Amino acid sequence: MEHIYKKILKYDNTWCKFMGFQNPYLDNISQKFTRKLPMFDRPAYNLYPKWNFVYDKLWVTESQNLNGGTIENIKKTSHINYPIFIKPRWGHESASSKNCFKINSYEELQKYKHLDNMMWSEYIDGVENMTDFILINGDIIYELTYLYSKEQNGYTEVYKYISPNNECPKHIRRWVKQHLNGYTGAVNVQYRDNYIIEVGLRLARGGAYLQATQNQNIIKLINDVYDSNTYNPVDRKDLNFKSYYSFKCFTRFPIVYLYPQYFIDIYMKLIGSKNFYEYYFEPNGNDGCVFIQFLHENKNKGILSSNVLTFLFILVQLFFILFFIAILYVIIKYKFNKKIGSMIILFVILYLSQYINPINVHYNLAKAKRQKKWF
Repeated sequence: MEHIYKKILKYDNTWCKFMGFQNPYLDNISQKFTRKLPMFDRPAYNLYPKWNFVYDKLWVTESQNLNGGTIENIKKTSHINYPIFIKPRWGHESASSKNCFKINSYEELQKYKHLDNMMWSEYIDGVENMTDFILINGDIIYELTYLYSKEQNGYTEVYKYISPNNECPKHIRRWVKQHLNGYTGAVNVQYRDNYIIEVGLRLARGGAYLQATQNQNIIKLINDVYDSNTYNPVDRKDLNFKSYYSFKCFTRFPIVYLYPQYFIDIYMKLIGSKNFYEYYFEPNGNDGCVFIQFLHENKNKGILSSNVLTFLFILVQLFFILFFIAILYVIIKYKFNKKIGSMIILFVILYLSQYINPINVHYNLAKAKRQKKWF
């Protein structure tokens, strides 16, 4: 199915316009980013050949004097203190938490030795956080830090707290200034406790979190950097915004059905979420998978809304699995008749309603299923 979805992705914009689906990155936004701003890692990697060495996670590890290497070079006799953490080496060739695993022994590592371009590093047991930086010629002119919840589902945070008052650790800022001296543009740095684990030359979620601040001064500052390589100093108070949270809905249950986009739209309107929300599939190592991300200004209401949506999502998976089993049962136990035929027709109609969604949603789900080996 992934191959089929990839072939028809070119029709996604036409399909979305016909169905009236909003683009969470473009619609309902008062001021948009310049097209010169790269939204994803691969375009950013190609755009900055002088600086794209930061996409080498092994280099990032070694730049902080952490132990690490490639997993193919690990032998049983290697002097390594387990647990270790393995992940794809090149950040522009992977996404989300794909093929990221905590490894407790050499024997456990053997299950992943077949994977290409994988690296290992010391396991850092701590809460992950993230900062977006904007630089001009190596000078930091703006930054926004995202604080992750201590509560986690596997490697994934339950929520991020996004506030203009969040502070980035000083040593992370020093690392950026040291290694990106002379660089102009956006830098996203993810770190766990005192150590950087990943760097990208773009903004988190393609800048969606910054657009959700609804502060046009921030967007203009970034656009000026990319469009004219200029920076007009702005008073800090003019870069403030109302703090909010980003929530991720997570399930360990196999995903066989997606609610239509219209249902998600209605649900988000009812709970009073911000305009940015999306089906977002983030496989979580050997654990479950994130399936939706949304933003909300109220922490307690956001957590409750996330839990309710997760319950409804698991409930609909159970419904279709049990419905399918019931059809098989009656077909085996009884002769085929009109009632059974009606059941099959009803099942097919209900099941096909999940395709009332953007094509890219199903493409991304198919990729997640391949990694998770879900049916």
